[in-house]
Amino acid sequence: GRVGENGLYQTGLASGQKPTYTSTLDAFRTIYRDRGLAGMWVGWQPTMARAALLAAAQLSSYDHTKYEMKHRGLAADGAALHVIASLVAGVVTLVATQPGRHCQDADHGAEAGSGEAFVRGAAGLLP
Repeated sequence: GRVGENGLYQTGLASGQKPTYTSTLDAFRTIYRDRGLAGMWVGWQPTMARAALLAAAQLSSYDHTKYEMKHRGLAADGAALHVIASLVAGVVTLVATQPGRHCQDADHGAEAGSGEAFVRGAAGLLP
């Protein structure tokens, strides 16, 4: 979010709150001081799981959409085909990774091993 002249966030969910760190270097120093070197790797598991889902969903859906549209004669190879395949890949990727994003966010506030992050993540597909 954007930080105003008063030093508080002006936009987003943290609106009205002070940023946790003043810079990237400050974040690294603070995390290292408070949690040690292992603290730099907190949260890597949900991040890597989401990245794997994202790559698999995006690449496969883009390629398959292009193949099916060309194979069925719906579009010739060109800009329109690439735009349509990209849009389809974007929607598929969003649906595939949204629960993982909620798990990732919830993992930061959930008690370890409680399963709370998974339940919150499953709710990511519902409005």
